[in-house]
Amino acid sequence: MAGILTLKSLFSFCFLLLHPFNVAFLSLAELKDVMRHFSSVGVSNYTTLTLADSDGLLYIGAREAIFALSTSNMELQDMILWEAPAEKKTECIQKGKSNQTDCFNYIRLLQPYNSSHMYTCGTYAFQPKCAYIVIMPPPS
Repeated sequence: MAGILTLKSLFSFCFLLLHPFNVAFLSLAELKDVMRHFSSVGVSNYTTLTLADSDGLLYIGAREAIFALSTSNMELQDMILWEAPAEKKTECIQKGKSNQTDCFNYIRLLQPYNSSHMYTCGTYAFQPKCAYIVIMPPPS
């Protein structure tokens, strides 16, 4: 399912990041009790992931949005909409790009910068743009 992020799809990725030498294989039946579904209306392409283990957050870059999910329960903690403006989308279309797939801001980089900021870059309707964003404090 394109555009839908589930705990199942992230489990292997996160498990290997946190425990690279203690790999365990679980069946779908074993995961059903802990699986969580995450999606946001109108958002797709959840492809960029950054685990901020010290903060207990998983940052997810998608099409025109950045999400922060708690790693303990996969619940949404925060969301930033970062859309390419209409004039950038128009310029993108005028360059011959698709207004259905290309002329959006796809988040491609989420990199912790320091304890309070993350450096992020997006395609910005084929006019790449980067910014520093304030990251959330650790959940209490």
